[in-house]
Order: sequence, then C-alpha cells, then structure tokens
Amino acid sequence: MLLNLFYVWIALMPFLSISPWQVIVAPPFYYGFVYYGILFILSLLTLWNLWKGKLASPFSRKDLLVLGYVLVCILTLVLNWNIPGAENPQNEAGFTRLHIYNVFLIIYLIANISSVFVIRCIVISKEYLNKILQIITVSAILACLWGIVMVWLHVLKVIPDEMLALGTYFPRLMGTATEPQVFGNYLILPLFIALAFLLKNPSIKTCITVFILATALIMTYSAGAWIGAFVAAVTFLAINFRYFSNMIWRKLIIILIALILFISMLALIYPKYTNSLVISKFFFWNISKEITEYKVTKDYPDDKLHRTWMAQAAVNMFMAKPLLGVGTGNYGYLFNKYKPDYVPPFDFLVKTHNAYLEILAETGSIGFALFSLWLLLNILPNLKKALLTDKQDARLMLSGSICAFIGILAHGSALGIFAHNHTWIALGLIITGDNIFEA
Repeated sequence: MLLNLFYVWIALMPFLSISPWQVIVAPPFYYGFVYYGILFILSLLTLWNLWKGKLASPFSRKDLLVLGYVLVCILTLVLNWNIPGAENPQNEAGFTRLHIYNVFLIIYLIANISSVFVIRCIVISKEYLNKILQIITVSAILACLWGIVMVWLHVLKVIPDEMLALGTYFPRLMGTATEPQVFGNYLILPLFIALAFLLKNPSIKTCITVFILATALIMTYSAGAWIGAFVAAVTFLAINFRYFSNMIWRKLIIILIALILFISMLALIYPKYTNSLVISKFFFWNISKEITEYKVTKDYPDDKLHRTWMAQAAVNMFMAKPLLGVGTGNYGYLFNKYKPDYVPPFDFLVKTHNAYLEILAETGSIGFALFSLWLLLNILPNLKKALLTDKQDARLMLSGSICAFIGILAHGSALGIFAHNHTWIALGLIITGDNIFEA
C-alpha cells in the first residue's frame, strides 16, 4: 500500500502541484490540498513503518541543519509578527493575507521538506529508483502534450481565448502550471532524467521522450528556465561525456532539427508566435542605462528592470535586519517600505523572483547559512561520487537528477524554486540514488 500510494503521489505531481496556488475550478479549492493530503498520509505511513522497524531511518546529523532552518523561519516570524510599515495589498485575502500567508508558508515548507525524507525512506533499491524515474518522465510527457495541444488549438482558432486556461500568457506554454516559467523550471527535472535514459538506451521511444520535453521547455519562452537547462546541460555533458558516442550525437542532432522544424511550423501558422522571444531580456549589462532612462521616462521595456527593483528591496531588508531577517513571508508586505526611492509603490503582493535573496531577506544570514549548508552537504558529495564512479548505470541514474537539480538551482536566481515540490523531489532522488549505489 505504501509503495503504490507513493507511486501515485509522484505521478500526480505535474497535475496537482507544479504551482503552489493551482486551482481546480476556482479559489479557495486548490489542487495542492489533494496533493499534500496524499503527502501527509504518506508521511504518517512512513513514520509508522519507521516505528515498527520496517524501514531504515533516513536521518543523519546533517539534517539538523534543515531542522535549524525551520526553527529559524518560525522564530523570525514570531519576532516580526507586528512590524511597522507592513501593507496588506488591495483586494488580497485568504492565503495572501498577512500572518495567514506567513503561517501557511511555514507549513508548506515543512511539507516540502518531508518529501525528501519520504523518498529517502521508501526508495531502497535500484528497481524502485528506476520505476520512479520512469513515472516522472511519463507523467511529464502527458503534462507537456496537454500544453502543446492547447497551444496548437489556440493557434488554429479551434478554441477562443476565454476557453483557454493558458490565455493570460499565450503563446507561452504553461502546460499544467499557472505560469510558463514555473512549468519550464519543472521540465528541467524530467528532461535530464530522459537524457540519462537516452544515453543508456538510445531507442526511438527515448528520443521521442526527449523531443517532447525539450520542445515544451522551449515553448515556455522562459529565459530563466532556458538558462537553468543550459547550466544543467553543461554539467551533464561534463559528467557523461564518455557516453556521448557518434550515434548519440546524431540522434541529438535529429531531435534538434525536429524541434526547430516544429517551432518554425508554429511560427509560420501564427506569425506573432516568435514575438514572445525577446532577446533584449538577456542584456543584463544594459540595466544601469535602463534605470537611468526609467527615472526620466517612467517607462521600462521588460520585466528585467522590474525584477531589479525586487532584488534591491530584498537587499535593503537584509541590510536592515542582517541576522534573522524581516520574517518568513513578510517580503511582499514590506516591499513598498524597502523598495528603491524612485520606484512607485505596488498595490499587489510582490515576489522576489530570487529564491536566495528571499531567504536572505526573510531569515537573515543565520537562516541562509543553515539552509545553504544543508543543500551543499547533500549535493557536493553526491556530485563527486557521480563523477568518480565507473559504473555507467550508477553514473547515469545519479547524474540525471543531480544535473537537473543544479539547473533548477540556477533558475532560482529568477524564480522562487523552493515553493515548488519538484525541487524537493529532485533533492530526494539525489540523496536516495547515492545511498542505493553506495550500498
């Protein structure tokens, strides 16, 4: 029962919990309630089996760091419960209301961390790990096909805007997420698992899998996800270069050509399609010039400048309270107080769009140090083992998850990645895979 429920939970992830605030019909009923309800049951069953001695304990001394981080999150919220200058955005209620929102974030964090320990407890063999990796890729393909089909139906005018859940961001592909950049971030995980399968068995099936996942990732038009995937690809190539035979390179080139033809066909039918690709978003070296121009014109060309303001506000919060920060979840409510002086006030709940600055601003240097050290102690040793092992099977199964997680971390400089459960699933796979192959 425990194992089957675990497989169902993994399979449902792209449909229920890519985005933290996914809804089934309309708020306040969220997809995540179902998904995290399953996780809660899994956690209870796992603890029961640990108590009965049917499972080996996955805990180690390094996990005291993440426990310390959770305690810091709670402490810093309590210390900043009543803060001057906090503003409740207009028309914001429910899980975005001050204090309700903060407590919900801590509960969400604890639930996500429990994902890592559930995976470490249950996945105790190579067979289990391989099954999970297969489930992740299959469910990702279904989520991608849904998004691709919806975009095509819209392009062909089969369905109008008002019937399309993706309409707000069209033509950017959202798949089963609420935002394209979130779906792009999620796709980094199954894509590099699929690439590991491709190197292991370069069949037509694995080639099609990589093609679908890569196509969907491109169609998200998320610059941050692309950069994350690039970082993951460089790492993956460095680890597995010996397995890239001429045949593998030929298949990858064919996949690339097919991808280009597919996107070109879409752009030919819908000429405005490529307008979503704004190359200037990558020109970060122009940011000083754009800030100067904005102060004069009060107009900015894209969201790069907008995110610069968010980052500066986070830095200002950290400088004001460097040890324990301004409190978990308080960033959005304090943005207008700490934003640059020349920036107009915002009347909505602002996000940092930078996972690391968010942790630094809300939990200070103590929280940031605890959390970062916990991540590094779990990633670096496993990355080293993946590099040193001579076993192809072990190297590929480890490197797919490791490289994906590194890519997701790279994207974290432009997205709040730790709110998304797939980030934690990737981390759990890294630790579990290492333990399995070490044994």
